[in-house]
Amino acid sequence: MLKSIEQIKSNLLELLAASDLDYGKILRLSGELSAHDPDYLRFSVDSAIISRLGQQLVAREETAVSELVKNAYDADAGEVRLVFNAADKPGGLLFIKDDGVGMNRQQLIDGFMRLASTDKIHQPKSPKYGRLRAGRKGIGRFAAQRLGKSLTLITQTADSKRALRLKIDWSLFEAERDLLEIASRLEQIPKEREYGTTLIIDGLREAWSDREIGRVYRYVEDLIQPYSLFNKRLTSSRDPGFQAIFCRLIGGKEIVVASEEKMVFDYALATVTGEVDDIGRGKWSVKSSQLNLAESNRISTVEHSPGIAFEFIRNIRFTAYYFIWSTEYVAGHQLARLQDLAAVRGGIRLYRNGFRVLPYGEPSNDWLGLDAAYRKREVLPPIGNSNWFGFVEIHDAEGTCFDETSSREGLTKNVFYDELVEFLTGSLKAAVLRIAAARGKKQKAGQKGYKKKHSASPPAGLAQAAVDLRKTSESLQKSGDSTSARTLQGVAVYLETAAVESQNLIQELAMLRVFASLGLTIGIFTHEVRTRLTALRCDVHELFDTKSTKEEFEEGLVTVDTHLKMLQSYSSYFDSTISASVQRELYPQELSEIVHSFVREFAPVVRRRGITFDPIDIESDLFTRPMHRSEWASIFANLLTNAVKAIKRAGRGDKGKLSIKGWREGKTLFVDFCDNGDGIPEENEEKIFDAFFTTTRTAKSTTSDIDDLTGTGLGLKIVADIVSSAGGTIYLASAPKNFVTCFRIEIPAATEKEKQHE
Repeated sequence: MLKSIEQIKSNLLELLAASDLDYGKILRLSGELSAHDPDYLRFSVDSAIISRLGQQLVAREETAVSELVKNAYDADAGEVRLVFNAADKPGGLLFIKDDGVGMNRQQLIDGFMRLASTDKIHQPKSPKYGRLRAGRKGIGRFAAQRLGKSLTLITQTADSKRALRLKIDWSLFEAERDLLEIASRLEQIPKEREYGTTLIIDGLREAWSDREIGRVYRYVEDLIQPYSLFNKRLTSSRDPGFQAIFCRLIGGKEIVVASEEKMVFDYALATVTGEVDDIGRGKWSVKSSQLNLAESNRISTVEHSPGIAFEFIRNIRFTAYYFIWSTEYVAGHQLARLQDLAAVRGGIRLYRNGFRVLPYGEPSNDWLGLDAAYRKREVLPPIGNSNWFGFVEIHDAEGTCFDETSSREGLTKNVFYDELVEFLTGSLKAAVLRIAAARGKKQKAGQKGYKKKHSASPPAGLAQAAVDLRKTSESLQKSGDSTSARTLQGVAVYLETAAVESQNLIQELAMLRVFASLGLTIGIFTHEVRTRLTALRCDVHELFDTKSTKEEFEEGLVTVDTHLKMLQSYSSYFDSTISASVQRELYPQELSEIVHSFVREFAPVVRRRGITFDPIDIESDLFTRPMHRSEWASIFANLLTNAVKAIKRAGRGDKGKLSIKGWREGKTLFVDFCDNGDGIPEENEEKIFDAFFTTTRTAKSTTSDIDDLTGTGLGLKIVADIVSSAGGTIYLASAPKNFVTCFRIEIPAATEKEKQHE
């Protein structure tokens, strides 16, 4: 019941006269008083807006976590550590701790606690390092609400004497309560550290697998890539970089799940380490789990005493991660990303007494002669700077061995420097030759006794090698050695031809993969056509029944017409799929049109098995990078047959459900294909994309049902290969409500230039 103005005034006066003000009641009465204004109306805000905005602005939990990481970046943090505790199921804890500048009371009020804050608009760059703000404006609080049921925020600045602690219970923000009525307690507590912010999110709404944590890391890695790969100090005062580390708390210990090291260095083919001890003994080691290789070797020379390799250098250590840029060793969806990273940050960096020494390890700086060695074919395996991420540490506290040049750009080239280079180049070359031997590859030109172990895939880098040869030929021509120049030009032409032929072979393999996958589509449609023809024959037979009434005859004609239209529809879809397969030209594919065409043709197929497509939610204008249309037909056909089998095993009856959702985030397209079948056992999650892995019984030669048309274990392998060849990835994601299994495809979106050539 609405209070009178006099009652409200009286209550307000009583509250204002009290020594201990009740701010909540004062705000509520002020709101009630404004309702009596006869001439003006004011917006009121229901407290449920917090949860509604959380669901709309932050639809996915991965996005929510990435936004909180971006807030740490915006706060000039050098590191943010995320620790998941008991988060393998809903109800766990998430700690997000950064070493940023922190917030004072006013910043907390004006920023975090103010909806639609303009703080990042007025201050587009961070205060300390001038970073361009990465977080979306005002989404952080909604991200915290999206993730868990409560939030504790602890923050302190360098000049504050105490820390601030804010506790928010999101369950209080329920419908039919005014937003101003809900207060969250802010208190001062002793500082836990000099500066920085900690978020504690309790009652996580979703379970978090290691795979999902890895995806969050990939969302924020763009913030990490512009900086150093190694956690070392730099000599300059510029931004020291930003790193995010994702962990699980297990048995009281933080176990790293995703970090710069795991998301980059774990893809290395081998790790090479080495040291020179305090008496000059040198040693290098190489380890590779992929090649089952683990060796250590001493470095010795004839110039020195037995076992003593180096006369001058002491206490030198290096670590280098070796990459070969091939899908044989690096997953296709990671290959381009890591190659781009290596182009600007590859090589061996040098740290002296803990500080980075420039320009060693910078782009185009070949201080160890690795690029030159590869160009001269001193060793045949790849050994250039772009094949390495590494660093060497030297200790020279007195500065008597490794002197800096007068310009502070590099070290003076003396006997210590020369031995350092000798140690590093000798170790790296020896390790690369050992890796090549383990791979069954030729190591040096004219190598005796070499016999190829197996037929290799088309050699990578032929085109680039041809370019390098032409450059060398031009240099020889200018120096007057025209004979050698012509020879190299001839070799370059040969390599260019080989590169074209290799590319043709790759394209042929892609086409063979598509045709192999289309066999499944043929099987499905053969079964459907057979079923329709059987029904059609029965219907035609009934039409000739002289006992049929006129109404029954007309109904029979309608049924026959329906079957004929369905056969025509199948024929049209199948014809377009096959026609697309024989076209060698690749074009950007529009997913919305492909999905709706697929659903339109397959809905009757699954409907007879009690399965419906619900929902289908595909954004428009989702153009993939250039692909074959038939590749997407193969992808969806394989996912469909797997889903149908899973739903049948689950015994869903006529309540089977399939869902397809597609959307875009930045330069990446996402497609979710979900079902409510019996799910995939955890022990099989990492195997399902392996060739010949299957849980389906062997099909009989006389079988005709859709769930027995596959069972070779090649379906998901083919899907993964198609997606990978397009620069994407497929994996199991968290299934939405009412579904059990969700395959998620990430694939690059077409560029504007690619769409113009569609």
